[in-house]
Amino acid sequence: MFLFNVKILDFGIAKNYQDNANLTIIGQNVGGTPMYMSPEHISESDIDEKSDIYSLGVVLWQMVTGQKPYPDLTIGQIYSKIERDDLLDAQEVYPHVSSRINNIIKKATNKNKKDRFDSCESFRRSLEDLNNVVVRSPVNKKLDRPKSHK
Repeated sequence: MFLFNVKILDFGIAKNYQDNANLTIIGQNVGGTPMYMSPEHISESDIDEKSDIYSLGVVLWQMVTGQKPYPDLTIGQIYSKIERDDLLDAQEVYPHVSSRINNIIKKATNKNKKDRFDSCESFRRSLEDLNNVVVRSPVNKKLDRPKSHK
């Protein structure tokens, strides 16, 4: 079980007058916050649960690296990167990221929808499985033991 409940909201009401990729775009064919959009969202293909999985994978990437995925780029450059390039491995940005979480992110943000998690539930289960491994690791058990005072 996770220790925290995270809630993410995007009210879709921010207007982007400055080509700011951090703000939500409304009133255009493409709506949403650019750096979290899936490739199919940008190409105006069918959007479904797997598109949400992609966006959640980008959020997870940002959470574990502590950085935005496309810093200092214009919206057009971000769109091109999303359609063309994979996200950097989280381990390249922050070396302490485990290969397991890196693999989860890569699967969630795969350019091909068919290669992503088949549902948000399977994505959640993979994170929960990872959490269970981390909680049971010998390093964490050692940290939880009370220290003896002599």
